[in-house]
Amino acid sequence: MHKEVHSQLNLPTLKVVLVYTEKADMFLSALFEERLAGTFDKYGKLIARNPVSAIMFAIMLNGLLAINILWMRSNSDVTVYIPSKSQAYLDTQLVRNYFPDFTGTNFYDQSLLDLAGGNWVSNTGHLGRAGVVSSGLSILGALGLGSALQIEFVNIVGVMPFLIIGIGVDDMFILMSGLASAPFSKSIEERVGQTMQSNGVAITITSLTNVTAFAVGLLSTFQSVRHFCIYTGLALLLCYVNQMTFFLGCMTIHERRVAANRHCITCLPTKSKEEMNNEGENCLKKSCCGGSPPSSRSEQESVFQKFPSVAIPKLVLWLPFKILVIVGFVVYLGFSIWGVVHLQNGLLLQNLVSESSYYHSYSIWNYDHFPSKFIISLIFPSNISYESSETQNLIADILTEIKQDQDINTENEINWLISYRSSNLYDNSSGQSFGMNLKEYISEYIVLK
Repeated sequence: MHKEVHSQLNLPTLKVVLVYTEKADMFLSALFEERLAGTFDKYGKLIARNPVSAIMFAIMLNGLLAINILWMRSNSDVTVYIPSKSQAYLDTQLVRNYFPDFTGTNFYDQSLLDLAGGNWVSNTGHLGRAGVVSSGLSILGALGLGSALQIEFVNIVGVMPFLIIGIGVDDMFILMSGLASAPFSKSIEERVGQTMQSNGVAITITSLTNVTAFAVGLLSTFQSVRHFCIYTGLALLLCYVNQMTFFLGCMTIHERRVAANRHCITCLPTKSKEEMNNEGENCLKKSCCGGSPPSSRSEQESVFQKFPSVAIPKLVLWLPFKILVIVGFVVYLGFSIWGVVHLQNGLLLQNLVSESSYYHSYSIWNYDHFPSKFIISLIFPSNISYESSETQNLIADILTEIKQDQDINTENEINWLISYRSSNLYDNSSGQSFGMNLKEYISEYIVLK
């Protein structure tokens, strides 16, 4: 009776403790987020006051690291000569002829068309290209830092620049979107600080998760994968540093140019189209030189930026589209389950090249007519009494289980125990007799054959 009353008295106390604990956790979480956002706000204002210093810091950091590329180690000790009439040589020449300057900036020029909104003052095209340059600097710095750490350059590391440019451009768009959402009535320092307060946390978390993902890749047993993860992880760190220094400084300079009403190409002071119209300027000059600082986000957005925000919400809320999305997801999920169930092991090399390639035909002929098979040996290193019937039955059970594998060819089997048991010399009355007769069997039957 005493125990029941005691437990009833403790239940309300326990509930009160749990409620206060949850409130304390929420308070601490909100306090941490507020402190973190305040830190990024102060950092953004600091960069806004010293943009040139931030840009020079990023350039010097990546430049000093990139010098080590001159001493980069590579494991490509084999020189590959490609025949002049081969498909690989023709494909290489085709790429060189039609894409002579396949750089990251040209690759993303078409992706940055949606930054060409606004007028000749508020245009953000050059700011977008500065974001691509920021990613390119991180690639050079990562290659140099990896070389300084004596990390060998492997072929798979060549994929790293495409990943870094994509991630860097993604962070660039996040920061530019935050800058466009900042109140235009505030000063440049306050707008950059608010951009970092709202979006700096986002790119920080995504950068940490990306670096963590490639840090896990260091546990791989393949050396090439480890080297790829090291170079990519270093590039991600430098990409984040460049976004927080180089690109943020460029963003501040861009805002200063817009506030001074200067042309985005010539950087000369210009007038708005209304002022030019009142002064009687011709249409060509108004079209090529007129511009003014934006007063809202919509004034500096291009058609590519306005269309998704207007069309996608209406499309998603449309009932037929909802049904289409659900049906599409169910079909996708069904194909995914079917693919996982019927997943097969192995890799056919002919599937990696074009069907018109000579290597495709060669791989098929080589696989069909000259299959590569290897012998699977079963060795029991411990002391085993082979003369025992129980041991022989255990070995037979193991072989039966192995033969059930569909990838095992059971037509050619070499088993000295089965051959010995079927001979006239087989004697398992004792271990000594078993061993002596086995030696005689091997010397007379196997060696002679």
